[in-house]
Amino acid sequence: MKAVNLIPEDLRGGRRGTGPRAGTGAFVVLGALAVALIMITSFMLTTRTLSDKRATAASLAQQASDAETRAGLLKSYTDFSALRQKRVETVRSLAGSRFNWAHTFHELARVLPTSAWLSTVRATTAANVQLDGGSTDPLRNSIASPALEIVGCTKSHDDVARVISDLRRMDGVQRVSLSSATKSDTTSDSGAVSDSGSTADCTRGNAHYPKFSLTVFLAGAQATSASGSESAAATPSAGGTQ
Repeated sequence: MKAVNLIPEDLRGGRRGTGPRAGTGAFVVLGALAVALIMITSFMLTTRTLSDKRATAASLAQQASDAETRAGLLKSYTDFSALRQKRVETVRSLAGSRFNWAHTFHELARVLPTSAWLSTVRATTAANVQLDGGSTDPLRNSIASPALEIVGCTKSHDDVARVISDLRRMDGVQRVSLSSATKSDTTSDSGAVSDSGSTADCTRGNAHYPKFSLTVFLAGAQATSASGSESAAATPSAGGTQ
């Protein structure tokens, strides 16, 4: 059996009572243990938080890598879509800047009087368009719009005035400007027909036939450069339009 001391602890011989001090020491130990527990808990929570952050960062990096891979695979489709859009815009721009020359020449044939015939017709959408086979009318640069540069002959100066008046009846005409209307001083054989079937001079060597040069300015979109404009040149025979 185990012996039990029934004497109160503060009356036991050989020991001095230390009641208050012994209680304080116990609280100190308990406090130290609580602080240690709090520190351990905080450390564990911090470690767990860092682990979660690292896992989230790794997941985001993987997602970013996957997204870059998918973007690389789709880049060819993106480039093709951009190229298609660019070509559509180019075609739309060209279609919007085209000029209806067929209607213009129809109008020219409709209003031109029978007393006049043409040797050269130059059709350009801009004043800076360079065409082979002839010089530009000096009045062509006065208006930046599509125009017809016409060289031809009539039977009299009154007929030249009639040509100008009739050309103003063309659909879409802004202005008709006469550059020159002259007669030859003497009759010559310059109207001889060449091997190709055309005549060198629409007056056919007749001093009574005045030769005129004029520009018909047409309403239309302004052309800013020669490279992107339409142009045409026609040279009918000297007696082709009567």
